[in-house]
Amino acid sequence: MGGVTAHLEFRSELELGEWATALRSVAARVGDMTPANRQVGEKVLFAIARNFETNGAEGEWAPLSEATLIQRAKGRSGKAQVWKGKGAKRTYTVGAVRTMEGAKALIDSTRLIGSITYRAVSEYVDIGSNVIYAAAQFFGLPGPRKWGRATVKALPARNPLKLLASDEADIERIYVDFILAGLRP
Repeated sequence: MGGVTAHLEFRSELELGEWATALRSVAARVGDMTPANRQVGEKVLFAIARNFETNGAEGEWAPLSEATLIQRAKGRSGKAQVWKGKGAKRTYTVGAVRTMEGAKALIDSTRLIGSITYRAVSEYVDIGSNVIYAAAQFFGLPGPRKWGRATVKALPARNPLKLLASDEADIERIYVDFILAGLRP
């Protein structure tokens, strides 16, 4: 076989000196992201609470239906006075109006919002709810369909897990700061 064969080998030893310790620290931090993931979990819980308060990350949740508002005005017992007057003169009571004006989607009680938690481990953060109806409330349901003993109309999606661009930037900053903290002496 004719021709020329060349074997080239380059060797370089990089003297890291004081950087070696910092780089090992960064590698160790990236190996266990649990502390950063806990911060992210807290940040997302804060964003979710804001979403419940403002009817969505950008106020985009569908308004409550009149039937839902009336049901809320009737209260837990279902017996609260909602109407006054009769016939064409029938109007809502003052108490019913107050309840309806202050009504927020997904907050009839604190059960749903109180059920949202996170679990942070090294590789990820799980955020969710253990309430059986959470998925239907968050992602909506086509209707009509049976729900327990009731038949419900379509249920609009009201996802409190949606993050704003500023939330995403805050989360990115949490991770960057966590990793860069390993470079500081």
